[in-house]
Amino acid sequence: MPSNKNVRAPRGPNRARPSAGRVAWRVRELADSYGCAAATIYSWIQAGALPASQPSKGLVLVMDADWRRFLASRPASSATPTVVNATA
Repeated sequence: MPSNKNVRAPRGPNRARPSAGRVAWRVRELADSYGCAAATIYSWIQAGALPASQPSKGLVLVMDADWRRFLASRPASSATPTVVNATA
């Protein structure tokens, strides 16, 4: 299992934004809503820190419950990592 010690959650005022009944998020929606790059979300998925599914080619979904667990497990004051060449 991959090590998750270098994976950090987003910071800022939108970090705890309510999901308003969402069941799942597209990676781009998470990135836009929570103020980080899509490449960062993909890096968390690839590291095994954030569960995701790929129901069809080009579509990667993160369940809202998994996203909330991920955020709760990370320090609020952490900076987001910089990711280069991340792919889904």
